[in-house]
Amino acid sequence: MYVSLADCHSKLVVDVCDPESTYSKSNPKHRENVIQLLQILLRCTDYPGIYPVDEIVSSITVSVWYSFVVSKNTRLLDYKNEGFKNSMPKIHLFNLQDEIQVKESEAIKHVRIMQVFDEVYKSLYKILVRKSSYPIDESDWNSEEKEQFRIYRQDLSDCFTYCFEIRGWSMINELVEWAESHVTAVENASVYKENVKLIALILLFLQLF
Repeated sequence: MYVSLADCHSKLVVDVCDPESTYSKSNPKHRENVIQLLQILLRCTDYPGIYPVDEIVSSITVSVWYSFVVSKNTRLLDYKNEGFKNSMPKIHLFNLQDEIQVKESEAIKHVRIMQVFDEVYKSLYKILVRKSSYPIDESDWNSEEKEQFRIYRQDLSDCFTYCFEIRGWSMINELVEWAESHVTAVENASVYKENVKLIALILLFLQLF
């Protein structure tokens, strides 16, 4: 229910996160409810256990993180891409000041919205690292479970790229710091697997540029 609600109304979810939006101003409770919804989605993505042998809940939530960024209803990247870094359209000189004010307004709106979504996607990518790490022992998994986990990890890897779209290079810096903090504990098998995933992610992002 929560996933369907957010997925079908992703534009509304993003817009309500702006405290200056019409929705939020009409009733501040609307924004509180949306933020609570995002936290519920994070908890579902971080559902305890290993997919697919212990749980299947986390896989259901992956699509909703796409929807905020890439669906036709989303506004996150629209807000991010608007502003002075977009080329100015051909307009008459007397409309130039109005156009500049619109761009400034959109840039400020993006900042307000990202006060919520920056923290959400920061929590999300850390969850994705944990959920995509291989278990210490998978010898008792059957072939179907292994294939399901492979597809699941690919979906999570794709989701990482959307986290990067939202958070930018600060995310790479955090990944590096996270990996470095685990170097002294490489004798721990679970930590080792997590480090391998972190390094792979860093290399993946660097290849995008």
